[in-house]
Formats: sequence, structure tokens, C-alpha cells
Amino acid sequence: MPKELLGYYWDEEKKRYFPNSMKPKLPMLHVPEETQGDEPSRKRRRIEGGIPTFSALQKLRTSYGSSSRRRSALHDIFASSLSLTCGGAAYPVVSAGHITSICAEDASSYDPERRSVTLGDSSGWLYSIRNADPDRPPKSHVELNIGSSVSAICSWGTRRVATSFGWPCKIFIRDIAPVERWTILSMPEVMCHDVSTAALEDRTMALGAGGRCVVVPDLEVHTGLLDFYTGSDVLGIAMDRHLIYVGSRSGFVQRFDTRVPKKEHCTILNHRFWRSPNSITHLSLIHQNALLVGTIRGDLETHDIRFLRDSDPLLRLSGHVNACMTKLGLAIDPSEDFVFAAGQDQRIRGWSLRTGKRLPAQPVNSRAAVSDWHDAPAEKTRLFDVLFDAPVAAMQVARGDEGLCLWAACGGDVYRMSLCNSSVVG
Repeated sequence: MPKELLGYYWDEEKKRYFPNSMKPKLPMLHVPEETQGDEPSRKRRRIEGGIPTFSALQKLRTSYGSSSRRRSALHDIFASSLSLTCGGAAYPVVSAGHITSICAEDASSYDPERRSVTLGDSSGWLYSIRNADPDRPPKSHVELNIGSSVSAICSWGTRRVATSFGWPCKIFIRDIAPVERWTILSMPEVMCHDVSTAALEDRTMALGAGGRCVVVPDLEVHTGLLDFYTGSDVLGIAMDRHLIYVGSRSGFVQRFDTRVPKKEHCTILNHRFWRSPNSITHLSLIHQNALLVGTIRGDLETHDIRFLRDSDPLLRLSGHVNACMTKLGLAIDPSEDFVFAAGQDQRIRGWSLRTGKRLPAQPVNSRAAVSDWHDAPAEKTRLFDVLFDAPVAAMQVARGDEGLCLWAACGGDVYRMSLCNSSVVG
């Protein structure tokens, strides 16, 4: 315990002494000690056990200039408003097959008139929704067929890149500036096939293929491919400049550096998921030095990549439902504060990437009418309450004209939900 100093008080949060004149006043709702009994008052109980938004507002009121406490309170308010998100727009039967990939373009990226949402399905067709305004009929356009199931659609700047699963793999590059044009790359058959996932950063692309990771250093040059042997199919991949993180079907998480010889790589996280075994289905880099890992058994964890041998997670996001599916939608908001994951039970759930807490939800007993999204009652179209017709295979969070939007693909249908709109926050 800090020593008592005459005229000063100890601030536990800042770990230093301050003059008594700077000591914050008691909150308005504080009950004096002499009136407190063994049982708190009814008003006090209501505040402490109230709805999350009210509790977070009370926390914000009593922050007294503490920046960390204010950020925490604002984060809690945003999390509570996300749980109340309801309504949205439905784009039924966009694809005759099952949509496997989705790429929603950011509202601030370029000309709104040319903005679109790109979709890929299990039959190899690429589609685009040119008009994403929920108040106007959507305009769905068929772009082209890439020959086999669309395994991934990535974006960087004005470039959209789609990859095919089949043998051999093909890469389709759509660049809309200065003029819209398509470029098709055929990968070597012996090197690249069964592509399940991909990551794009600037002009460099990494492909998660059967038994290996293939890196295209420059999509404009198309030469000098790098081949990293993994010994198992790559289902999850993340890229940070020269560093490539891959998650395999056998449960290994490996890191490759494109600047050093191919054999010099390391297996990280101390074989945490290999012992199970437990296939890695998703990898994402967040918060500069953390790795989000998703597995086929429903694990959802964040790990500190500064300590490669440490297998203890920073956060465990409990409640994710999966037992055998390798293709379930997972999306992270642009600020990397929240993650949304689709479960095998046909629901979507959300978690805070700052605290690890799950966003509250109270699923309804009967399935919401997702096919008639506009007519469904508001209480049955809350984001985390809706029971879809099938597991959601692809999701993405993007910035729209009215704020953040969550795009979700289920079967051949697409759904668009505004996150934390002004009416919810109010």
C-alpha cells in the first residue's frame, strides 16, 4: 500500500501522488457510506446491472479525464450498439450456385459511381453488384467464369484479384484505373493447384495451395515465383510485407520470410494446434503485432507474434461454433476493434478484439425471414439473432456512405447490414 502523505492522495491508475485539490469529486449517483447498509439501494442495483450501453455511459461520466478509461468506455458503448444492429438489405439469388468469396470496396477508395461489390461462386462465376443502395433495386452483373470454384477475392487500391481453386490455378486481375481491364495469369501446374486462400499486399500476392505456399512477388511482372513447401494444404494465410504466415490443414502455423532461403522458416506457437490435431482455417494480422487464429474445431484466439515460441493466447474468443467446416465467413472491422465470425449453426457472432468479450445476443427461437429482410420484424432481424438458411460462407466489413457495413453471403443470396448507425447509437 502507498504511504499516506499529508496534503496528497495516491492515484492507483497513474501510479503517482497528486495534491488533494486535484482529487476528483464523488460521482452524482454515489450513496454516502452512512446510508449504505448490507443491501445496496434499488437505484444503485439498477445502474450496476443495467443494459450495457447505460453502464458504459456511467463509466464515461466518471472517467475524470483519464484517456484510457474514456477509450474503454467508448469501446463498450460501441460494442453495445453493435449488438442492437438490426435490419438491412437483401439481394436474393445473386448466384445460381453457392457464393464462396466476397469483396466489398471501401466508400472512400475512389469514384462512387464505379464502386461495386465483387462476388465469386462455387461454379467459377464472378459477379458484381454495381448499385449497393438499399433504397434502389440492385444491379447485378455477370463478369466472367474462371473455370473452377472462386477460392478468394482480394483487393488493394483499385485492383481486385480473384483466384480459382482448380488445376491449374488461374489468377484474374481487374484494375479499374485508369481504365477497367482484366489480366489473366496461369500458374504452373506442378507448383500451384488446389488454392484455398490468398492474401494481397500492394502488387505482391501469396497463395495458399495444396502442400505449399506460392508467392507472386509482382503481379505486373508475372515472373520470379517463390515456392515454400509446407507439407500440408494451406487453409489460412496472412501477409506483412516480406513475412508470410500460413496455417495448414495439419495444424501447423508457420512463418516464411521472402528475403531469406526457402528452407529457413520457423513453426510458431509451439505446435499448439498440431498436437490436437486441429486444422487452421483462418489467419489475420491485427494490432501490428498480434495474429488472429481460427481453427476447424471452433477455436478463435489472438497470439503475440513477438514471442514466436509462446503458445499462450492473448485472448480467447469463446462461443464460436464449428466442428468440421473449412469455409466459414470471418470479418474484421477496419479499426481492428471487433471481429465477426459465422458459425456452423447458421448464426453470426461478434467479439471485441480489445477485451475478448462476446457481443451480447439473445437468439430468437424461430428463424427470421431472411428472404424477406425488409418486412421481417426488427426484433427478428438483429445481426446476432438471425438464423440463416445455411452457414454464411463469406463476410466482409467495409465503409459505406452511411458508415460501417457488414456484407454476408449465404447460399446464392447476399445480405448487407449497417453497423452502429446513428439511430442505434442514439
